[in-house]
Amino acid sequence: MSTPTSSDAAQGVDFHFVLTLQGRHGETATLDGVVQLDPALASRAKFFSEIKAHAAREMGVGNGAVLFFALERDAL
Repeated sequence: MSTPTSSDAAQGVDFHFVLTLQGRHGETATLDGVVQLDPALASRAKFFSEIKAHAAREMGVGNGAVLFFALERDAL
């Protein structure tokens, strides 16, 4: 990830994420989207934990195995 600038922190930065989670019976779910995060307040680890918990709730499982996770700045 690139270094955030002061303008990034003021308005947030768009990040694209993809997460694939596998439940205990082999079922899988993939979530993807764009989220706006403030680099001064957010961390990759915190977002990972939040999106993993969200995916587990969506699947109806208490926990799951992460098969894939990517978080990249949404820019070319």
